[in-house]
Amino acid sequence: MNTFKLRILTPKGLYLESDVAFLSVRSEESVLGILPGHRPLVSTVAVCIGKIIFKEKEYFYAMGGGVLNI
Repeated sequence: MNTFKLRILTPKGLYLESDVAFLSVRSEESVLGILPGHRPLVSTVAVCIGKIIFKEKEYFYAMGGGVLNI
């Protein structure tokens, strides 16, 4: 399975750094699904439930908003 490096930063520092297969978050305009090889993108992240696929398992995280930079 192809992966990409995901880093989640919070005001307290690095929360997660791992190779993941998929990321889904909500922006102010739509839901973004990120796969390996995605084109560069900068977007806001709205308060939402984010989904990460890591080692073929799905994980869900509460997102308090922020910025997405690919």
